[in-house]
Amino acid sequence: ADDIQNLDEAPSLLAKKTSSLITWLRMLLGDAQMTVQEVGDLNICITRMYNDFGITDDNESIWADASHTKLKTMPIISNLLDEIKKTGTLERVVSVLNIWVYGSCSNMNGQTNVDLENKTIAADINEDLIGEDLLPGFMYIAFDLFYDMAKRDKNEYCALALDEVWKMLSNPMCGKQIFKMIKILRAYETSVITATQDIEDYAKNEYGRSILTLSAIKIFLKVNSDEIKALGDSIELSDYNKELIQQIPSGFGFV
Repeated sequence: ADDIQNLDEAPSLLAKKTSSLITWLRMLLGDAQMTVQEVGDLNICITRMYNDFGITDDNESIWADASHTKLKTMPIISNLLDEIKKTGTLERVVSVLNIWVYGSCSNMNGQTNVDLENKTIAADINEDLIGEDLLPGFMYIAFDLFYDMAKRDKNEYCALALDEVWKMLSNPMCGKQIFKMIKILRAYETSVITATQDIEDYAKNEYGRSILTLSAIKIFLKVNSDEIKALGDSIELSDYNKELIQQIPSGFGFV
């Protein structure tokens, strides 16, 4: 849980987690947009699931002991799937969650075995193994976790590096959430580094362009003539600088 030292003043952690889970499920559905009823039913399901684990809108409820040294056991994906099945109205959500419980992504259906106190944590997501459709879902899980970790302590400097973030931005709901998170992290002593090999796709995206504009430092490797136009439309580049970027030799960058 973020803002863990100021729980009395913090917004409801349950409400924040509910919003995050709904965003993740929207992403899994892809182009099949959720209806208002589905979003409402999901909100109720997620709230009930956490309530069953003793977690409510009272932020103190996340603790297993009075001394605040141990968190309660948190639900896993199969708990969410079981709760959703009870509604009878969320068949589409059930279909996308099945793979995370019974299919090739079932390794994600459990408590984490990662030591989250490590100073450096990397989430390596292999697109060749999981496929293009599931990649944004995995990326969002990792980003949402690191986002909360970066916000735990305003006095601790963090750096968050995101590779091929445009694959998350391509989903409108997810893109909006990612852009919002990146803006918020700037107030928490966190540097956010985004990288992509497809600058044209990045620059064409509404949120990708906004992230480029917000970035204090931009480093470009060689960009071909087709991509330079999209890049030039997103940030102010003189004709001279456009020429330089296209002529950068291998191993060098333009800052």
